[in-house]
Amino acid sequence: MRRSGSMAAVVAVVLASAVAVVSLALAQPRPADAGVSPTTTSDLSPLSERRVVTGWIPWWKFDAGVGQVVDNSDLVAEVSPFWYRATPKSVVQAQVDNPHPESMLVNGIDQLHAAGVAAIPSITDQGFDATAMARLLTDRARRGTLIGHIVDTVARTGADGADIDFEAMNFGGSAADKSAVRRAFPVFLAKLRDRLHARGAILSVAVPARRSATDANWAVFDYDAIGRSVDRARIMTYDYSTASSTPGPIGPIDWVREVTKYAATEFRKVPLSIGVPAYGRNWPIQKVSGSCPSGQGATSVASPTSQEALNLIGTWGATRQWSTVYQEAHFDYERTYSGGGKTCVMLRRVWFGEGRSAQARLELAQRLDVQGIAVWTLGPEDLSLWTRARKVAESLTPSPARSALSAPRSAATGDSYAVVGRFSVSGLPVAARSVAVQRRVPGKTWKTVGHVSTNIRGRARFDAIATRTFEWRMRLPADWDWSTSQTPAHAVKAS
Repeated sequence: MRRSGSMAAVVAVVLASAVAVVSLALAQPRPADAGVSPTTTSDLSPLSERRVVTGWIPWWKFDAGVGQVVDNSDLVAEVSPFWYRATPKSVVQAQVDNPHPESMLVNGIDQLHAAGVAAIPSITDQGFDATAMARLLTDRARRGTLIGHIVDTVARTGADGADIDFEAMNFGGSAADKSAVRRAFPVFLAKLRDRLHARGAILSVAVPARRSATDANWAVFDYDAIGRSVDRARIMTYDYSTASSTPGPIGPIDWVREVTKYAATEFRKVPLSIGVPAYGRNWPIQKVSGSCPSGQGATSVASPTSQEALNLIGTWGATRQWSTVYQEAHFDYERTYSGGGKTCVMLRRVWFGEGRSAQARLELAQRLDVQGIAVWTLGPEDLSLWTRARKVAESLTPSPARSALSAPRSAATGDSYAVVGRFSVSGLPVAARSVAVQRRVPGKTWKTVGHVSTNIRGRARFDAIATRTFEWRMRLPADWDWSTSQTPAHAVKAS
């Protein structure tokens, strides 16, 4: 299972994911049109304040994950199919053990596009270590070849960008190798971002959890340099407790808060999403009675998905508990193991992410003024996550669309002229929407004199005849992704 995070003395093995674009001011609410969005298709939804959920759709739960995103597309602007890996030969291939043809991914991307959701496939560094990655990233030719293969993959599949999920590069190798990776990784990202932008696509990155620039965990990840090289970032704030640690929360809220606050200071112009686990850990605590058979998993740590953890509660008659300190669910249960003439009863403890803990982290995201949550993984998540996320999204007031109005400064009496309004949200045009055209004699009351529709570029044109001096403006009604939006006034003098 892909995972991230750390305890004070535990560095967990990881798999991550990544993100994309739109400028975010941390000291004030993010403008509704503040940066770059994918423009590979004209039907994508904008990354507005109400698009609070993103995450990864794994190849092993692909159809289920696509279905959940499509069904809840009002909450999602972008999502990452977890599909590819880079190789030391600088090519992009399906992940090890991924048996599915690329046509399955393309079909999923088509379904996501039909729902207005951008698809940003993830590419991991499965099979690398620090030594292998240092060699690749510091070799201009090999680095350029990999960038070319990534861009070609995006173009071939009709995707809207790439999500770089390099984590194995943090392990193995020498201190010199890791130092080289730390310096070269942001350079690689910046060059890849520029190539993707050239074709209207975006770059996202998944970063493991760090609490400061001097945090010894995940030291190859320079948040500040990475933040200047990407369009989106997702922080993997989970796996605080691991299979090799004592039982405990997957992502305690105080730790999540500390990591996110630090990340927000480094990813200053990048939309951030807080990682949320749709899985848990199931630890053996103690043998209650009997002699345990071997090979039955009695003493093993398991990693159930959120849905599997919820099923365990019903199967074994457990009672779900809620930690107010960690803001996470947990439960104990006793299970009987039999085999080879042996039987034992084992007490087990499960901590896991579900809808309530996801809501707590989404509310934290709003308090810290970051974009929302990134769910690992979509498909096996607790379905109440969507209901709770929608409740939070509905409580938010989105920013107005970005707007402008153009017209001549003057026109001869009796001549015709055009008044043109433009509307966009997060860099994407507001298309096929009716806007009210309003005018007034300077100093008088505004009156609506007509309605026009925006075109595919978010432009609305109204033709007028100069009879006297008028001020003009256009007004876009509120929708899910924007509040009522009004252009600045523009005066046209009749001469």
